[in-house]
Amino acid sequence: MTTLHLPIMGASGHGASGSGIEAAASPRGLFILAWLSAPWQVRRNCRESSRLRAAAQAHAEELRRREVEHHEPHGYDLHRGLDGRLPNGRVRLHGYALPAIWPDDINYIESVAIHHRGPAAALAMLVASPAHVDHVTGRVGFFAEQTVYGVGYAPPAWYCLVTCPPEGEP
Repeated sequence: MTTLHLPIMGASGHGASGSGIEAAASPRGLFILAWLSAPWQVRRNCRESSRLRAAAQAHAEELRRREVEHHEPHGYDLHRGLDGRLPNGRVRLHGYALPAIWPDDINYIESVAIHHRGPAAALAMLVASPAHVDHVTGRVGFFAEQTVYGVGYAPPAWYCLVTCPPEGEP
């Protein structure tokens, strides 16, 4: 049985509110609910990390800025930030302790989707991607052990999923 620890947030996807219904109604909340409750999801007892959420949120917002404000065409590495950092380095910058042997300049932990048809379509796109399916589903042991997560969402279409092993594990 999978235990779901859903975040409580306002409809904008930011901040706390008093209603779990609002959490499920936000694009970020719907993405998390669909991801954790999918029949193909191998991970069990997942929990959200505020530090991973902050890293994912910052990256989703940066991706939106790159396209909407800077008008960068697609084709750039979606996992590399404007500062040159890759996901492992980004989560460490946000204070999350990854295994010491994992280098900063690589991506073991992030999937990114840009989809204007909503969270379910974004998730379906990731699961259909050979480069992302193992990470998203957790069907490979390396990824199945990544049970701590953070999800970022920047309206209207940028989703960033970060999963890591619990801190303190090798």
